[in-house]
Amino acid sequence: MGQHLLSWVMRVLRLHLTDVTPSSDLPWARPAFPVFAFLVDHPDGPVLIDTGVGIGHDVIDELYSPVHYDLDEALAEHGVAVSDITTVISSHLHFDHCGQNNRFPHARVLVQRAEVAAAREPLYTVPEWAFPDGVELTEIDGDHRVTPGIEIIATPGHTVGHQSVLTDDGNGQRTIACCQGSWNAKSFSAAELGDDGWDPKIGAASMRRLHALKPTSVLFSHDPREWNGSDPAAITGNRR
Repeated sequence: MGQHLLSWVMRVLRLHLTDVTPSSDLPWARPAFPVFAFLVDHPDGPVLIDTGVGIGHDVIDELYSPVHYDLDEALAEHGVAVSDITTVISSHLHFDHCGQNNRFPHARVLVQRAEVAAAREPLYTVPEWAFPDGVELTEIDGDHRVTPGIEIIATPGHTVGHQSVLTDDGNGQRTIACCQGSWNAKSFSAAELGDDGWDPKIGAASMRRLHALKPTSVLFSHDPREWNGSDPAAITGNRR
């Protein structure tokens, strides 16, 4: 990230956008779990990581029984409007992470080129959520500096084009939005994918790479707990 020092404490705020319950008919059926997005404070404009599950899709509604929490309200709780978002980072293009990308035609939407190619295959995602009309995706390859203090880290494993986000305020706070690189804090602590991913071996290597960045905290898309870098054995509770 270089030696750039930011003059404020950069906050990474968890937004609880949806709860989903996969149907017992699905091979990955499990109890209900949350879907989080992340809002990053930045003087160049707020950055949003993922947009949750879309609204009003018959198949998704039947298979996942989503319970939605309003995106506008979640942002407003932190003094931000949809129109304020300058950049959206899509960790990957599964339906529960890109479902409201259509709300951001005014923003750049950053996604790995490999993920775009994968998402064009049948049954990968909800195409109209991954590729909404009026939204132009900015395709990147590998790691990418978004703006001073925010860097995308390519973390393939869960999907071929999964990406995580490192924020560094220059004052010792290094937070990683791991997203679904690991299913939860426990699997990240063991540097495992911990999910039904595209390639668990590659995913584990990606998680070891995140560990090597020495984050102070790591956040996850489907786990309200966070991994604490100052005490790797400690997994702490909810953050707001």
